[in-house]
Amino acid sequence: MATTFSWRINSVKSDPNDDEFIKEVNVEIYGTEGSVTKMETQSCLFTGNKASVTDFKAYSTLIGSDKAFTETGEDTIVGWVKDTFMDYKVTKIQNRIQAQIDLHNKKTLETNIEPTSSVAKPEVTVTPDTPTE
Repeated sequence: MATTFSWRINSVKSDPNDDEFIKEVNVEIYGTEGSVTKMETQSCLFTGNKASVTDFKAYSTLIGSDKAFTETGEDTIVGWVKDTFMDYKVTKIQNRIQAQIDLHNKKTLETNIEPTSSVAKPEVTVTPDTPTE
């Protein structure tokens, strides 16, 4: 069964003096396989300011009057977080969550295998003891 990953925003810090430029986002990443769900929390910092961003969106435009995210608001911010993390870190995070699920389900993740070879290994030469004076 394949694991489904879901990224959810836990908290956002923005700069009230820079048109609500988002400075930090804390996300919770959930992985669910069957009836097992595991979660990891990550923090993403955004450096710079409003002027340094192309296609700037103020935090206030991504939430409604009830402070809940608009239909696309959370997806937009999660996309920024994933872009900042890049594919490598997103994959590492999701692999760690998958490992937690596999551990819970008692799946065998690794086995130690002693390699065999039909070619004889070289014999190591022993250095003779040298007398000390």
